[in-house]
Amino acid sequence: MSVTQSFNTTGSMGKLMLNVLLSFAQFEREVTGERIRDKIAASKAKGMWMGGTLPLGYDRPADDSRILQVNERDADTVRHIFARYLDLGSVHALQRELDERGILSKQWTTTKGKPMGGQPFSRGALFHLLRNRLYRGKIAHKGEVHEGGHAAIVEEALFESVQQHLDANARRHRARARGRAAQALLTGKLFDAAGEPMSPTTSRGNSGKRYRYYVSASLQKGAGKAGPDRVLIAALRKAHAMLARERGMPVIAAAPVSPYDRMVLRLAFLAPNIQRAIIEGRQPRHSNLECFKSVDLPLAWSVQRKLLGFGEN
Repeated sequence: MSVTQSFNTTGSMGKLMLNVLLSFAQFEREVTGERIRDKIAASKAKGMWMGGTLPLGYDRPADDSRILQVNERDADTVRHIFARYLDLGSVHALQRELDERGILSKQWTTTKGKPMGGQPFSRGALFHLLRNRLYRGKIAHKGEVHEGGHAAIVEEALFESVQQHLDANARRHRARARGRAAQALLTGKLFDAAGEPMSPTTSRGNSGKRYRYYVSASLQKGAGKAGPDRVLIAALRKAHAMLARERGMPVIAAAPVSPYDRMVLRLAFLAPNIQRAIIEGRQPRHSNLECFKSVDLPLAWSVQRKLLGFGEN
């Protein structure tokens, strides 16, 4: 009757009825959500896979079994990743090696026929893979770990060794991060040209002196540098074109990445003593510039100083 009944919502009684109907509708939605979550939790407790992104090493369940099927070819790749992490001792090094060998993430097709995956591994994806108890035949749900119905593809000794190494690295990283954060007052307040937050880091010059500076988060995490590089290269070309016209020099064509772009990119990220020399308006020692003998160094300094906001003089 309340569905078909028409009532005036401008009056007090109409507003009351509207609020009552909305309250019951919200109650039904919440009860439905609770039942779905309880069903998923109960299914995972029985070792069933309840959907999501397919993990590397497994294929979709056969029929309606809800049990992941082992893909032997991908399983070998997973075991190789676990073993190589122990050998290299670093997710950064592991990521570089996988990129060099062309090892990609899981490739699969959705029920609608859309291809998914097949991308280079990011550091976050590698951390998730190395921590995933699915490879030990387990199903994790909201902090609880249950026995899975699928077969394990990583031996327990190898898996536990990887977890211990990850925990040890995480403790060292947190300790270093706390030390850097205590000395970096601009943490969380600096952003690069691409809008990414910049994090504090340090390096040592030839004299052993420590230099503190800020780097884009994606560069520190080992992610691709295409976005920030495009911004920097665009600025380099603009500055070079302006200075070249002022001096009557030919303007470099807009190639994807010209040798001049690469040269100034290296200047931008070289040792701190070179950066300091540029900022102070002097030319660094020639021992640091062996790879730049064939370039116009005065013009390079002008471009770099203009980019840094110090002008030409």
